[in-house]
Amino acid sequence: MAYLLRREKKLENVKHEMAHLGINVLGISETRWPGEDDYKSDGLRIINSGEESQRGVAIILDKGTANCV
Repeated sequence: MAYLLRREKKLENVKHEMAHLGINVLGISETRWPGEDDYKSDGLRIINSGEESQRGVAIILDKGTANCV
């Protein structure tokens, strides 16, 4: 459970910074988020793939960009 809480807190920080800086597409490496996933959170689309301990990548798209993909 602690893992999920840390992940959500970090994701909230990323969402805040994307909005503050006007970033439409953000690529992240070394995410350490297990498995493959494609979901929405507060209008952002998050696509990730990786293993629990390393080599994870993610793309976060704002609402406008996510509608084009």
